[in-house]
Amino acid sequence: MKKQLLFLFISMSSVSAIYAESYFTIVDLSERNSTIYQDMETLHAHNAFNKENIDIILKKHNVSDVDELLYFLNRDKAQLNTHINSLKTTRFLQAFVMGGIGILSGIYALNLFLNPTGHLKQQFPEEIAKMNLSSDSTISQEILTKKYRTLSLKFHPDKNKGNEETTNQQFIEMKNAYDKLGEYLLNIPLYKKILSTLSSTFLGSLPFILHANKKNLTQATTTLKNLDEIILSLEEIQQEEENI
Repeated sequence: MKKQLLFLFISMSSVSAIYAESYFTIVDLSERNSTIYQDMETLHAHNAFNKENIDIILKKHNVSDVDELLYFLNRDKAQLNTHINSLKTTRFLQAFVMGGIGILSGIYALNLFLNPTGHLKQQFPEEIAKMNLSSDSTISQEILTKKYRTLSLKFHPDKNKGNEETTNQQFIEMKNAYDKLGEYLLNIPLYKKILSTLSSTFLGSLPFILHANKKNLTQATTTLKNLDEIILSLEEIQQEEENI
């Protein structure tokens, strides 16, 4: 069970990294939207695209001409496209990983509720054999302790005179098996709680995460649409100047 919990922990770390990538992508987008773009967006919002206003922006940002301005905006557009594609991939990975963790945790938890010692028999077959326990019957702490006492008497030196070395080694192996099986049985309630919590947390938060990512993706897509319209308007103004 510890291996399963370790696997789920690594998966949780992956989700955290994916979510961080999604968050910082949005932060990065806002940082890349330079003051040039912000000024152009203001003109676009007020339908104030004309040569006079463009010249003011060129002078304000020390840009030589419309060609250079278009270069900056097309560069931002390319970066924005890359980040939008990254957001789409991130959204899919988050849904896949979080859903997978939630479902796997639920399956493990259900298995523990329905068959608490089933995994114990799979993971510790040698220990069960050393304790002379039946792999077909239920194993509880009470049964394990009773078996330990029986085997302790069996391997006692007083009952094995002349064969103390062999029986002592058998006792040590039996004691180690008892400790491993006992630790697992003791932790079953904790495993149930951890797995149930993981399952409910990840499956419960999945809709919220996907909604948040959809909102980020919508914002980025809207920005890209505005940027396309701004570039188109600039190209039209540039074409008009060339025709004069």
